[in-house]
Amino acid sequence: MWYRIALLALAAPAFLGVAHADDNKDANWVVELPPAKSAPQLTPLGLPTLEAIMTKLELDDTVKEKLRAIKKEFTAKVSATSSHLGIWGAYHTEDLTLQKMLTDQQRQKQPEVLSAMRARDVPALAKALGLSDDQKQAMAKLRAAYEPKFLKLVLPTQSGEKLSDKDRMATHKLVLDMRADFLNAVRAELTEAQRTQLPDVLKKYPALPGMIPESDSLAYVLLAATLAHYSQADYLDNLAMALELSAPQKEEFRKVGAGLGAKLLASRITVAAALSVLAQQERDAMEKALPTDELRTRWREMLKAK
Repeated sequence: MWYRIALLALAAPAFLGVAHADDNKDANWVVELPPAKSAPQLTPLGLPTLEAIMTKLELDDTVKEKLRAIKKEFTAKVSATSSHLGIWGAYHTEDLTLQKMLTDQQRQKQPEVLSAMRARDVPALAKALGLSDDQKQAMAKLRAAYEPKFLKLVLPTQSGEKLSDKDRMATHKLVLDMRADFLNAVRAELTEAQRTQLPDVLKKYPALPGMIPESDSLAYVLLAATLAHYSQADYLDNLAMALELSAPQKEEFRKVGAGLGAKLLASRITVAAALSVLAQQERDAMEKALPTDELRTRWREMLKAK
């Protein structure tokens, strides 16, 4: 089953290596809400939408920078909230469960196998976006440059190693920056039409990528997807062959893959409700930053049209 959550597609980076549900202890960054009965419609403004509205309003550079600063602040809040409410935690727990099922030989082989599995998603992504040959080569170079560095950063927590709060947060910051840099580098190689299409393309991947922000999805699919992702039915046969999983192992992987999708889906409404609250707060703060009533009225009209 493929799950798509538009509310998360424009959100900020979360951290795969800091994925425990109780990891984020900064209450100012977390919106605590009970599960909603239905998914709210209000979503955080995507940066392309914000830039387009600012251009149409003909705002001066000072006001634009204020709005971008607000966007950056709420990007961090969205990231912390979605992480705290369990999507990354559910994924990380299931991934560690699968790690323990591997033999020592399979565990040693795993990095090479997973890198090859991720590489198989590149042609599908390229086809969906209509990449040219030059763009495909650029994508390959970016993967080669970022993947080793990214995996080195997340390896300790992906393997279950316990880190101090100081080390955890330092690594968290490095991963956030690297994910943002990777997304920017990839987007720089795309046309405007491809950049607009990218979030929707990323949401079509099974399970986790459809539940996380664009920057996370891109880095996840191309650089860091692990066993929990490839235990999904779409990938499991190839993974089982590459890692030489036994029949009992493959069956356990299948069960975990199916269970992961259900757990992620169960988190959807809670996260959506929290993000809706943040979206309203973000829009209110941006409107307040506009210098005139006329601009605020036009701002509201543009948001309503969107």
